[in-house]
Formats: sequence, structure tokens, C-alpha cells
Amino acid sequence: MSARRAALRALTAVEAGGWSNRALDRELRRAALTPEDAKLATALCYGVLDRKRTLDYVIDPMLKGNGKLSPTVRNALRMGVYQLLYMDRVPDFAAVSETVELVKRSRDARAGGLVNALLRRLQREGMPSLPQERTAAALSVRASCEEWLCARLIADWGFDAAERLLTAAFDPSPLTLRVNPLRTTPAALKEALAAEGATAGEVEGLPLALRLTEGGVEGSGAYRRGLFHVQDAASQRCCAAVEARPGMAVLDLCAAPGGKTFTLAEDMQNTGRVTARDLSPARAGLIAEGAERLGLTCVTARAADAAVFDPALGLFDRVLCDVPCSGIGDIRRKPEIKYKPAFDAEALGRIQSAILSCAASYVAPGGRLIYSTCTLLKAENEAVTAAFLAAHDGFRLLGEPVLQWPGGAGDGFYYAVMERK
Repeated sequence: MSARRAALRALTAVEAGGWSNRALDRELRRAALTPEDAKLATALCYGVLDRKRTLDYVIDPMLKGNGKLSPTVRNALRMGVYQLLYMDRVPDFAAVSETVELVKRSRDARAGGLVNALLRRLQREGMPSLPQERTAAALSVRASCEEWLCARLIADWGFDAAERLLTAAFDPSPLTLRVNPLRTTPAALKEALAAEGATAGEVEGLPLALRLTEGGVEGSGAYRRGLFHVQDAASQRCCAAVEARPGMAVLDLCAAPGGKTFTLAEDMQNTGRVTARDLSPARAGLIAEGAERLGLTCVTARAADAAVFDPALGLFDRVLCDVPCSGIGDIRRKPEIKYKPAFDAEALGRIQSAILSCAASYVAPGGRLIYSTCTLLKAENEAVTAAFLAAHDGFRLLGEPVLQWPGGAGDGFYYAVMERK
């Protein structure tokens, strides 16, 4: 299977509702590509997802009366247009011919002529002008996302901030590792990764974080030996704010895939107890497997509904409540989020509030409750925190809530630290 074919299959899977990282990983394993071809497939898949709205803005006027394209043909055409407009290292003739060949080998082979004509026209005429108005509709084309998302970000943060945020989403999201201090050091892990063809550098302000700059770590010997786990820098900063210490009792609600659970257990030097809960039994099982790989015997993981109080759990010194959210902060890593239908953020906020109120019942006097999300919408962040504090006078805010915008070493993230009086 070629790199372009693997990218096309992944894009079609995402179009059907799959997550980009899982779809692409599945196709890369299936295709058994060379490292260079795997890079091309990755660049094409995420490049098209990043710019999908803009690509369709270019494609649709050229279609005119040619009818509706199948998902396979449209995604192939998007790939061809993306290569012509955004990939300088791909010669135009290769972008056109490889895309046409891709369509001819599909079930929609008859569309090859149409694809050839459209791409050659774009090759002659070049990139059309994009709308430049300071409106949600125009920004949705330039920043390649749904108009409703632009409108909500503009309402929350103003036009300039919304544009900066959405433009920054085109930048690649780095892979950040959390060093397992129970088994190695950052310097030793860098050497171990280098021996396997991967390089990593430090992350400012996070002494146990390494950002991967070259190569891969999935399935590496360092991974199998439990020398690290993958965790975004923003998530690691949230864990630092928890201030979990050796011997404490810590509860991590909505814990999957487990990165925060593992970091908290490491901060506690694998003493005390870390209780992880997630609604999905399968995902709770993944947390248990990860803890075993890292040698974290103080972790127990079970499936449970975070919105339903369980008095058998008892009280905890620290409770981390990382609630389900819209995921807007993750658009660099999962660009398909930009194209989801509009949702009722206030209704989601009520669900988040219910989970947070339940989480508060587990906090011991003098203990800390940390509310966190990977979104940037006020209805899910500031509004939920304010409503909780207004309804629970037994808690007080410790410092100002932190909102990190996507960029640099971390994705978008929000957290607020509260203390039980």
C-alpha cells in the first residue's frame, strides 16, 4: 500500500466518525511503509484535516454541475489540492498524477477524469483569494473550522484572540514524555531513546518532561521497560498543581487514558494510594495495564460513574476531576474536532458541574479539589468553577485558575485548584 493510499483510507475512516490518531495508526501498521513514506502519509492525513474547510472552499466552486462526490473521491481530491497549495516539496505533476491514479484504482474509477481536470485547472490558476472579513464566517474559511466554533471563541475571547488560537492550531503538536523517576532520569532516558534512534529535549518548567524531536517511541525498549509514559506538557503542569506528596490518598476521576494517574503516583514515590476511576471498564483496564508497566503498585483502577457518589471510597487528600469536555484545546492533535456539529455548551457544563459536585464529597478537610478540562470555552471552564464555588461555601479558590492556549510544548488546557476549608 502506498503512502497516499494509507492516508486516503485514514481520512475516509475519520470522515465516517473515527479519531484521526487511531485511524492513521491502524493504516500505517497495515501498510508497513518505510519511515519516509510513513512521514508522507502522516503529513497528508493531518494536513488535509487541518485545512479541510479551506480545501472545500477551493474545490466546491470548481465542481459546479458535476454532482456530489463520494467520500473517497472528495478526500483524494482534498489530498491533491493540499499537495498543490501547501506542500512545496511535492512536484505539481506528482500531486496531480498520483491523485488521479489513486482514484482510478478505487471503486470510483470513473471519477479519475474529473479529478484530473480539476487539479490541472487549479495548477494553472493557483490559490483563489480567501475571504478577509473580521467575521466568524470568513474566519471559518481562513482557519478551516466550523463557523459555530469561530463564533463561540469570538464571543468568549474577542476576534483577535480567536484568530490567533485557530491559526496556532495549524502548528504541529509535539509528543511529550513524562520520565518515570522511579526507574530512570531524564538524562538516562535521553540516552536510551538515542540508542533506539529517537531524540528528545527538555521542556521549560517541567524537569521530568522530555519533548520528542525525532523518531518514535511506540513499542520501544524504553517504553516496554516502563521508563516513561506519554503525557502532554499542559497535563503535566496540571498534575504539578495537584501537589500530590508521598503517603497521600489521591482520587483521579474520569482518569483514562491514565497519564495523570501515573504522574500523580510517581510524584508520591509509589507510596500512599492512588484510586483511578473511569466510566469505561475497557479504559479502566488500560489504566491498570499502564500502571503495571510503570511499576506503580499504589494505583488501583476500576470502572465507575464519576457523577454517582460512592461512600465506600472514603475521603482523599487530593481529588482530581478531569471532566469530559468538548476538547477544543486538543485541535492541534485532533483536528477533526474543528468540524464537529455545534453542541449545547451550557448543557455540557451542567454535566461537568454534577461530576464536580460529586467529586467534592470525597475531599477531606484541608484537602484539594482540582477541576480540569482540555477545552477553552468559558461555559465549560470559568462558568463551572464559579457556579461550584457559589454553591459550596466550604471550598475556596487557591490562586487564579490557569488557562493555557495551544502552542509551544502544550495543548489547550484549563484547571482550577480549590481547597476544602
